[in-house]
Amino acid sequence: MPIQKRPDTDTVWPDFFDYFRRDFGREVYGWRHVLRYYGMLTPILLIALVALFIYVDPMPPKKAYLATGQVGSSYHQLSEKFAAFFKKRGFELELVETPGLDQGFVRLNDDKSPVNASFLTAGSANANDFPGLASLGSVQFSPIWLFYRGAALTGSDAAQQLVNLRTAIGMKGTTTQKILTQLLALHGIKLEGLGNLKELPHQKAVEAFMDGQLDAVFIVDGIDAPNIQKLLAVPGVQIFNFRLVDAYVKKLDFLEKVVVPRGSIDIQTVFPANDTEMLSSTVTLLVEKSMHPVHQWLFLMAAREISSDRNQFFAKKGFFPAYLDQTIPLSPIAKQYYSTGLPAVFDYFPIVLATLFDRAWVIVLTLLALVYPLFKALMNWRNFPSKKLMGDYYQDLRDIEEDIAAATSVAQLLHYRMELDELESGMVTKWYDEGDLGSYYSFRMTALRNVRLNLQARLNEFAEKTQPGVQ
Repeated sequence: MPIQKRPDTDTVWPDFFDYFRRDFGREVYGWRHVLRYYGMLTPILLIALVALFIYVDPMPPKKAYLATGQVGSSYHQLSEKFAAFFKKRGFELELVETPGLDQGFVRLNDDKSPVNASFLTAGSANANDFPGLASLGSVQFSPIWLFYRGAALTGSDAAQQLVNLRTAIGMKGTTTQKILTQLLALHGIKLEGLGNLKELPHQKAVEAFMDGQLDAVFIVDGIDAPNIQKLLAVPGVQIFNFRLVDAYVKKLDFLEKVVVPRGSIDIQTVFPANDTEMLSSTVTLLVEKSMHPVHQWLFLMAAREISSDRNQFFAKKGFFPAYLDQTIPLSPIAKQYYSTGLPAVFDYFPIVLATLFDRAWVIVLTLLALVYPLFKALMNWRNFPSKKLMGDYYQDLRDIEEDIAAATSVAQLLHYRMELDELESGMVTKWYDEGDLGSYYSFRMTALRNVRLNLQARLNEFAEKTQPGVQ
């Protein structure tokens, strides 16, 4: 039979295929022995891999829940835009209507409620009271409006004007009423006991104002809200000019100053007739800290798209989202967004894969940076059973050699020869790393052979003592 020529393995591809032809099975066989040797450490490694999988959390829920505030409010409108964005990306955002933003916030903080996202007006929460919530940043301005009929009010503040007018102030516990309470408190006025102030839902307040049943409406909402647009369209309506706006902002640092420029509502009628200074809160989007990163990215991307879609009345195009109200700390995802922007990987992959890559890249880069020492450590871990086995055989051989030297009878020597035979027969059935094959053959061909020769020499000595001249 002709000798088969060995394949050329001096280049990559032949060497690669030769590995599978000749070495792959042996490698699998070797790893079987490694895993068997380490025993209980294998489940620990599997647990670590499962923990990594849980940390990356690649499978987000298909549905999130957002509290929206009252129907007809700008928050409800904004919620519908968020829902449309989620749907476009293959997710569902269920909208949960609430009497006011604060009620949505309460549901968000309730473990029994499915709501895991809600809007919150600035200054309405204390971070220490809600450790399980995180901020994704502000998503719009929410101006404080005081609409009224008749001649322009010339007072420097709204406080005395309100107490003399039939004014709707929102429902108890709503953001509108909370902010009004704080403004009146700056003037030493308590809300309780003022008979002209009416607690009404915003929609009913608008209807009552349009029917002439109210003189004024105090309301906190965005300019695009249907309720605000209806009030702006009422013939003869006035917008109160908060001339103490700078003082209010100084006292209540969660408020912002905004301006309705002269004629900006209606140029033809030049409404308002003068630049109107107003107070404004900001609307922050809060989520549970446990919310899946995919949902958080969807909210941030939606806020960016909504803000970039058009110029907002009180903010430049693309201004939101922005971290304006810093009462509630940002989530790690939001921190990343505001520091480095949207990761580039989101431009090339579906959001689930992009989020997975984004969360795993730190781990991957760390592994790549440590790949060589990790590879060496892995190989040492893999080769340790083989090296220890060879060391054990050399130690056993050394012990037998000492026993042979101290033997006092032929029977003992014959017993040690049997041990040598068992040692060698056991050796040939074990797995050894390729790097230890030299030690393996050195053991059998040299060390073991020399000990056998020493044993035979001792046997010859005993034979000469019992039968001189006979070997």
